[in-house]
Amino acid sequence: MRLSRTLLAFDRTSDPACDAVRNRGLRLADRALSSEHPWRVYILAQRWFWLGCVFETLLGLGALALGLWLDVRWRELWVLSPANAAAGVAFAVPLLAFFGWAMHSRLRPLAQIRELLDERFVPLLGYWSVGQIALISLLAGIGEEALFRGSLQAGLTPALGPLVAGALAAVAFGLGHAITPAYVGLAMLVGALLGWEAHVTGGLLAPSLTHALYDFVALLYLRRGAWSSRNNRV
Repeated sequence: MRLSRTLLAFDRTSDPACDAVRNRGLRLADRALSSEHPWRVYILAQRWFWLGCVFETLLGLGALALGLWLDVRWRELWVLSPANAAAGVAFAVPLLAFFGWAMHSRLRPLAQIRELLDERFVPLLGYWSVGQIALISLLAGIGEEALFRGSLQAGLTPALGPLVAGALAAVAFGLGHAITPAYVGLAMLVGALLGWEAHVTGGLLAPSLTHALYDFVALLYLRRGAWSSRNNRV
């Protein structure tokens, strides 16, 4: 199983110098992800964790800049209220129910998603703490919702209307999760749900909380599988 090739497959450049660096990284990652060097897997897992944190943070900062250019009124979108917090928790329930079903479904598109997750991501989760999972889930909930439901949806609504702006944000959200065609489609549907949630609650608190809770519970579930796999190898 060549885990490193899927982990580093995002780099598609054909530049010879970049190819040499990438190929060296692939060889190093292959050795790190072998069971003979668990400390290297740990280092690789921590690097991916911090890379994810930096990415989500930059996503949020980029959303803030784009929102200012589109005249998004951020203060109005981040109103804290018990009702919106409760809505955020409530909207996470059906998403998590679908996740639980998808993890056991025999449908081929969903099975392909599980296989890719098992190859690309799950082995590293066993080296993340619960606190790390909580942190990256929170950053993803805030950063991604600020970009898609904040800058894009709220920023484009005055010009395009809520329906078209929400649809464009949902499509962008799906394309931003291009793992498999089925995953893109599911992400678009989730983006549409989060967009509707942002519209009916009038802000970003509820969808951000929904997003963060979903990621947190889903990653904890996948982490359990990673721990089981590690224990079986011992």
